[in-house]
Amino acid sequence: MDVGGDLFDATDIDQAAISYSYNTCGIEGNTITLGETESIVINDQVIPGKSFREHLEIKDAHRAFTKMFDFIKGKYEMNEKLAMTFHKLNTKSWMNEEWSGSYKTINNRVGGRSTPYPEKSKELFKQLFRELKEIDEPFLRAAKLHLDTVIIHPWQDGNGRTARLLMNYELLCNEHGHLQIRKADKKEYFHAIRTAIKHKKLKPFSDYLYHLGIETYRKKIAFLTGKKKLKEKSQDDLWAYSDEIKIY
Repeated sequence: MDVGGDLFDATDIDQAAISYSYNTCGIEGNTITLGETESIVINDQVIPGKSFREHLEIKDAHRAFTKMFDFIKGKYEMNEKLAMTFHKLNTKSWMNEEWSGSYKTINNRVGGRSTPYPEKSKELFKQLFRELKEIDEPFLRAAKLHLDTVIIHPWQDGNGRTARLLMNYELLCNEHGHLQIRKADKKEYFHAIRTAIKHKKLKPFSDYLYHLGIETYRKKIAFLTGKKKLKEKSQDDLWAYSDEIKIY
């Protein structure tokens, strides 16, 4: 049974996009819930007590995730230009227009750590795409793309959420399923990143992603094999959220 790539994800894209939007924004501090995310995306609902920016972040993340599949169908190469496009899609509604999809121009810090100066980060980001061509294994390329983007911090804001999108694009283009890094697993996710940075090695983070990939496939297989009569199920029933089996 194939549970990776477009054979699964094309069918699952609607629910996956909602889940992705909730999780990737939640990791960055967005307080909108999963149910509220669905209401915002499907019904364009305004959630009382939630900021305008939080609503815009959800909409941008959803748009960026679904648009990613168009680039996959078009067989666009992962490069600096595409990365900038993904950043713009992720930030166009809530970030300063001159910063969205453009390199940072002001020094910044993240998690108490200094990031490279603007000119240096630009140089390092260009170098990253040259280095990726020397890695044959898609999962390792995806891990390096994600980790190095976070370390280089090429943009003023939106680095983490764009790094997660770049990672998934690399995986999907190479017939892997996409990975949902859950808001609930934020502590473990950040620990893997910090450990990799501390030891200056990719392995702590790539191991984390490998484990996440295995768990994702296991749950998808369990979900699919548990549905004996898929054709008798409507799409809404088949991909509805379930408390019994959490795919993401």
